Amino acid sequence: VESEREERNAREEIISPEPEDDDDVGEEAEEHEEVRTVRHIAESGKVRYIIIKYKKSFTAKLIQSADITKQYYSELKNELLSFKGIKNRISWKHETFNVGRRKVAKLSVRGKSLYLYLALDPKKYEGGKYIVEDKSEVASLEGTPLLYKIKNDRRLKYAKELIAEAADGAVKLAGYEALDWAKDYP
Repeated sequence: VESEREERNAREEIISPEPEDDDDVGEEAEEHEEVRTVRHIAESGKVRYIIIKYKKSFTAKLIQSADITKQYYSELKNELLSFKGIKNRISWKHETFNVGRRKVAKLSVRGKSLYLYLALDPKKYEGGKYIVEDKSEVASLEGTPLLYKIKNDRRLKYAKELIAEAADGAVKLAGYEALDWAKDYP
């Protein structure tokens, strides 16, 4: 019986709805009011939950993604870096690929899909074989407004074609050796 009381009191303290006030009321009356309020909440069935939302970095999302997503990431990164002059930079939200100061592409992970943002006009590709989205209204994506979601092998193949168009003028390196970037994210 004693342990049940302690457990109930512990639960009531966790569910306590109101912060303690510094009133001129005695300690006994204050405790009595608080317990009554907690019991009222417990009897009415109302329970308060704390919702925690984590902000994950690009690297964390890539680590937690499926092996196939990591493989797609590795192939796309190799494809982008195989062009002369393209450099990459990893930030909190995505990985950016630039030629000098001109953005060519961005890679990000969302759910099970790998998102490829390219510096191409999305209106040119609407209604064709590429299923693209226009993200030009998003301020952070104004340099790379075309969104292409990589979900399967066919989309990966089409993404490589789009990358070749986005890297217009850039020459493919003859001696580029493809690396396994997926092994960096176990």
